[in-house]
Formats: sequence, structure tokens, C-alpha cells
Amino acid sequence: MVNILTKKLTRGFTREEKIARIKKLRLIDDMLMTKAFDGCNECSQVLLQVILNNATLRVEQTKTQYSLDSIEGRSVRLDIYAVDADGKHYDVEIQRVSKDASVKRARYHSSMMDTYALPKGKKYDDLVDTYVIFITEKDVWGEGLPSYTAARCLIHNGRQLYDGSHILYINGEIQDDTPLGRLMSDMFCESAKDMHYKELADRVSYLKDEKGGMNIMCEFSEALIEQGRKEGIEQGLEQGKLKKSIEIAQNLLAMHTPIEVVVKATKLSQ
Repeated sequence: MVNILTKKLTRGFTREEKIARIKKLRLIDDMLMTKAFDGCNECSQVLLQVILNNATLRVEQTKTQYSLDSIEGRSVRLDIYAVDADGKHYDVEIQRVSKDASVKRARYHSSMMDTYALPKGKKYDDLVDTYVIFITEKDVWGEGLPSYTAARCLIHNGRQLYDGSHILYINGEIQDDTPLGRLMSDMFCESAKDMHYKELADRVSYLKDEKGGMNIMCEFSEALIEQGRKEGIEQGLEQGKLKKSIEIAQNLLAMHTPIEVVVKATKLSQ
């Protein structure tokens, strides 16, 4: 079981194979996105400026795969986390699969952002604006718009409640000759030469075409493979234990063993 699950992961790749795979990556792909935006305020700044149509926005902090931990509930990991000069917080989620951009996920990410954006001792009115932005490969809402904005409002008259919480969906399918369309085109480009925004093109070119950047990507690729190998082994062991428990349960039930005894012996649910 373990060998089946980890067969592809343990083989490894030559450097040439890794480079060929890296050359095919786009910013919409997690691996390139993570390294392209991590610590790169220039990249996250142009991304947010275009999406929010705000040329004066200045990003002062950027991290990727940033964890917001919860003691009681579920923790979240933000694809791109940024803070601007006004203290506003941003979460940009790159989603290849539409179901991963659900409204309840947006709600939960927004609530976690609020928790971290309001330090202890501060008043509610001190809560800064937060933005949860989903960039999706497909048109999640199916209405052909380049972007969709969600906001809280009074149902009886539609009056918007300006509470500082913002949720946006950016449609990656529309790659027309507008600032946002050109940005989406850049997110799907394999070559930096085909990109419109210099900040993004320069970063992608460094990671794909220069020795230092390629070394970063190859090392990151190796780390991901090793992580996948370990997770595959753990998954295989757990599946092996489950399979054995099921076999024992089937044998016991065939001998008309009471169900409560089977549950206790195998630790399976009834």
C-alpha cells in the first residue's frame, strides 16, 4: 500500500526535469505564486492596485502561505497576505478549482482576518479594513463579469453597511485589453516576455531564467516532493491499518460476534 502511494514521489527528478517543469509554471500555480510573491511588496502592490483600481495603494508587508492560527477553531493559511501603509489587511487566494472559492470559505477567512486585525485592548471602531480576494481560473458566478464584489447590506432596502469588510472575486477567464484583463493574462503566462506588468515579469524572469532564482525554485520543488513523500507514507500506513481493521471486523461479524464487541476490538465506528 505504501509503495503504491509513494512510487512517483520517491523516484525523484533530475535537475533538467525540474527546470522543464518550472518553466511551464504560471502565477496561477501555487508553486510559482508562493515564491514570486513571498516578501515581494512590488508584486503584491501592483496586484492590489489593479484589482482595487487604486494607484496610490502602497504595500509595506507581504508574506505567502501565511498561517492564522486558532486555538478553538480551524486555522487558515493565506496564499498571499499583505498589509498596506494605512494598516489595511489583504488576503489574496489563488484558486484553480471553483469549489475552493466558496462563500463560506470567504466568510471564514474574513472573520479570521478581523481577529488578527484588532489587537487586545483596542476598540471595535479601531478595526481596520480587511480584504479577502479570490482570483479564480473560471468564472465562479457565471455572469461574465471581470470581477464581483460582495458586501453586507440591509435586506429591506439594500442599503450597504460600510463595516470595512470586503470580499471580491476576480474572474481569470477575462483577459481583455483592460488593466484587470492584462493582469489576469499575466497570471496565466508561462513566459515573462509575454507579461504586461514589469514588476511581475521581472520577478518571474528571475525565478525562471536566472541561476539564483532557478536554484530557489529547484530547492522549493525538492522540499515539496519530500513533504508529499512523507504525507504519502503516512496516508499509506493509515489506509493499511484501516484495511486490516475492516478485515478483522468482517471475520468477527461472520462469526456472529456482537456489534459492540466488534467496535471495541477494531476501534471502527458502528
